[in-house]
This record gives sequence, C-alpha cells and structure tokens, in this order.
Amino acid sequence: MLNAVSDCLFSRSSRFHRILLFKPLISYHHFHTCVTHHYELLGYFDSLLQQSLTLQQARQIHSQIFVADAHHSPFLASRLISLYSRFGLVSDARKVFSLVPFDELQNLLLWNSIIRANVTYGYYEFAVQLYVAMRKLGFLPDGFTLPLVIRACSNVGATGLCNIVHCHVLQMGFWNHLHVVNELLSMYGKLGKMEYACHLFDRILVRSLVSWNTMV
Repeated sequence: MLNAVSDCLFSRSSRFHRILLFKPLISYHHFHTCVTHHYELLGYFDSLLQQSLTLQQARQIHSQIFVADAHHSPFLASRLISLYSRFGLVSDARKVFSLVPFDELQNLLLWNSIIRANVTYGYYEFAVQLYVAMRKLGFLPDGFTLPLVIRACSNVGATGLCNIVHCHVLQMGFWNHLHVVNELLSMYGKLGKMEYACHLFDRILVRSLVSWNTMV
C-alpha cells in the first residue's frame, strides 16, 4: 500500500524509498483522489499505524509520514507516541512529541498520549514535568489527563504536589468524576492520609467496584 503512496505523492522525489508493508486497502485511483484532502491523508496514515504489528513496520510508516511532511499533525503524532509506547520505546515517543510545532500543542490528545507513555513505564517525574509544562502553556487537563497525573504524583510521593493537583481537580469541576476521584483515593492511600481518602469516599455519589476495592 505504501507503494501507492510513493507513486501518488512522491513520484518526483529521488529520496523516497519504495516499500511494501500491507496489501492495498483501496485502489490507486481512489487514493489519488483522497490525498487531495488533508484529512483523508491523515486517515490513510492512521489506518496504517493501526495495522502496524511490528516495530519495523512502525518505523517504516513513520518515515513515510515524515517524508509526506505530515509529522507536524498532532493527531498522527499522538498515534505514533502511543505506538512507540506499545513497543516500550518511550524515548522515541518523546522525540515525536518534541517535533510537534508549538501552535499545534493545544491538542489535548497529544499531551494525554505522552503523559500516559511516561506513566506506563514508570517515568513519573517526567510525566509530572509534562503536566506542569502543559499548565504553564495555558492548556487545561481533562478526565483522562488528571488520573494519569494523580497516579504520577502518588508514585513520586510529593505531598505538596499531590495537594496542588487535588486543588486543580476541584477548581475544574472534576470533584465527582469517578475515575479522577478513584485515583485520588489511591493517591491518599499511598500517602497514608486515610482521613482524606475517607472524606473523598463519603462524597462519591455513585461508587464503583474500584472505589470500594481502593478503600478496602
């Protein structure tokens, strides 16, 4: 399928190397029509990334994204970050993040992807640094960002930092967001502050099994 990309997009480029990774999903004519539209091109590469099963395939697709000058897309960058994270390559994920233009950093999916990659592999301090940088740039977290940051803070063990993030939760109206509150329960449990955990637990309107297990 990537042969079709090279024929269609880069027939005049001598630096482009033809490779074959997948059987064609769409015809050459159909793809030639689709690539005239930016979002169809992003969707095409996204489809390839989702089909990627090996690190070699991931790197080959990444190289084509780079040659196509689509690596500035925060959507594709977040996909690449998640893919490299899946292979345990957090350093590669960070490189992808670092190449995203400043004016594209408002994409929250991008931040969530890179923070999740670092939290997943135990780089908790780096995850917290990313969150601090995100807030300094004026970007607000969502219900996916905060549980990751809370988990990172609880593993760092900095009580002051944990309290600050808890304040952010309250300020942004996530005080009754179940996933966020469950992470807060776990955080205060790790910090040995059971009175705070009990107070949070008592205020949960609808408790999940995770809420009960965390308190137990």
